[in-house]
Amino acid sequence: MTTFWPKLQSCALLAACVCADLDAAHAGVVAVAGRVLPGTCAVKSGGDTFEVSLPRVDADRLRAAGDEAAHTAWFVDLECAAAGGQVALGFESPTHHDPATGDLAPQGPNAAANLRLALYDAAGNRKRFDGSVHPGQYLPVIAGPIRLQYLLVYRALGRVSPGRADANATFVIVHI
Repeated sequence: MTTFWPKLQSCALLAACVCADLDAAHAGVVAVAGRVLPGTCAVKSGGDTFEVSLPRVDADRLRAAGDEAAHTAWFVDLECAAAGGQVALGFESPTHHDPATGDLAPQGPNAAANLRLALYDAAGNRKRFDGSVHPGQYLPVIAGPIRLQYLLVYRALGRVSPGRADANATFVIVHI
């Protein structure tokens, strides 16, 4: 008898769910339109992991909100099979992303306080670590190599306390 009641309860719950769905009112339609593009570009340099080492910096250089230091250049080389369309990289970090600034927040027990890691593309556009790519951040796709250049910098939210600035993010190649 002990196994009968859980089965009966499960059946009653399932019936309630099905009946509840029948009482729902029709509210509208979602029409989806899309297109799947061929992956025309692939990462050529560095594989799928890039390590950017920012130099050590004195905390006195990061005293006020907006102060930046240690502009460190790095790049991603893509190899594109065919010309056409546009390409960019989208960066994201669900665990290290600061939603207020879009920057990376250092992690770990010895992380510097009031510090973020900001990313700029070669045109000086600030990139967010939320996966978004904004108009103006795409490059035309040409057959052959494309170099995407970036600057990673320390950015103060206020007076920065000494500590580590370790974080990580992922990137995706975005074609339009």
